[in-house]
Amino acid sequence: MKEAHEQNYQLLKRLTESFGPTGFEKEVRNIFATAVAARTEITYDNLGSILALHQGQMATPRILVAAHLDEVGLMVRGILPNGYLKVVALGGWWPPALLAQRMILRSRQGDYLGVLGAKPPHSMSATESKQGVTISDLCLDVGATNETEVAALGIAIGDPLVPAVTTEFFNGSQKVVGKALDDRAGCT
Repeated sequence: MKEAHEQNYQLLKRLTESFGPTGFEKEVRNIFATAVAARTEITYDNLGSILALHQGQMATPRILVAAHLDEVGLMVRGILPNGYLKVVALGGWWPPALLAQRMILRSRQGDYLGVLGAKPPHSMSATESKQGVTISDLCLDVGATNETEVAALGIAIGDPLVPAVTTEFFNGSQKVVGKALDDRAGCT
């Protein structure tokens, strides 16, 4: 039983730490397909969804287990002259929770670490400081100081990003902390 528990945890860890925001689920789909290939018949639909059919020993009951592979993420929607990147949400976010979060941006040249920020309170007008932070207020800093440096990294409008988070047991307990647990736990 302990070995099965460890195998399930390792699969959950691979799935949750993989890169798969909405529209960019290929990496997660490949992990899932590899994990179930020996026990199921795998097919794909025209949208890229994976269907895994396991034929049991009995005709009934028939059970459907549905889970989604994607996770909430962000996408680059603009590049500012100072090298900061404007973002748009892929899924539902509570924008204040994103401030100071480390993110992984996937460009055509590779993955880059960035951090999300917004205009600091000491630079805001009285009106701005009373308004809540929105997604459109956020900028991703990847260490570039201008648009040319961003372009040299291969970063472009439309590139996706997800939180840079590892999956692990929570303080020695059997509880897991990580990203994309909704619904990669269901996939596991």
